[in-house]
Amino acid sequence: MTRIILLSNQIIDTMLTDPGFVEFAFASDPPRTANFTPRVRPSGRRCGGCSRSKRKDAVSRVLASNIDYNAIKKIIASMSKEPLDALKARLSCTGLQIQYQNADGAVEKRVV
Repeated sequence: MTRIILLSNQIIDTMLTDPGFVEFAFASDPPRTANFTPRVRPSGRRCGGCSRSKRKDAVSRVLASNIDYNAIKKIIASMSKEPLDALKARLSCTGLQIQYQNADGAVEKRVV
């Protein structure tokens, strides 16, 4: 097992939807972008069933799109050794390559 995984937004999405990752702080309550209000247009003149299900699907897509991936990557990069080793074991890898923006706006690349 000598692989290093590039931590992408798709991998983070998978981790957030997998119940096995709930033990990690970033997965139980993921950071969201500030000042976010989901806006969904009403869906025409249909019966209540279709409109409700389509509106609910649209809201869940919008809410999923406001996850702050940069904050999650910072949290993972700053994790201590024990939880980081547990995360690596869960992902079946020996290291994680993380790329995120710091407070100055510069892009940082780390292998943890």
